[in-house]
Parts: sequence; structure tokens; C-alpha cells
Amino acid sequence: HAMLTKVMSENQKDWDDRLSYVLGAYRSSVHSTTNFTPNYLLFGRENRTPMDLVFGSPLDERVVDSVHEFVNGMQERMAAAY
Repeated sequence: HAMLTKVMSENQKDWDDRLSYVLGAYRSSVHSTTNFTPNYLLFGRENRTPMDLVFGSPLDERVVDSVHEFVNGMQERMAAAY
């Protein structure tokens, strides 16, 4: 609610136009309780944003050679997040 009120106009009639942007920001913010972002906990990785194209991606750019390697890596990341 606090994030949404910061981006709404004074008449508060445009909240639904801003909701997807606020949710994107919320899902990419590290939460103090888990020390992870909701994106990471759900997908096992952070989502890429347009800013990654401008400044470079802070994400691991490693290429996965096989499905098994991807699954093993995902399991390790999920276990660490758990």
C-alpha cells in the first residue's frame, strides 16, 4: 500500500495503471525476513530488467550445457533459499 501511494496522482484514479510497476518493484526487492526477493524464491533466479541492458546484468551469465545441469543448479539454489 505504501509503495502504491507514492506513485498515484492526487485524484487517486490511476492506481490500477501503476499497479504492475509497483508489483514489479516489490517482487524484485530483497525482503528483510527472508533476505531474498520474491522473484528468486519463486523462480530460482532474479528477473532481468531493461536496466540490465544499460548497465550490464549482475546475474550469473553462465550457460547451461544440459537439462540435468540446469535442474541440479535450480535444486541447489532452492535449497539455499529454503
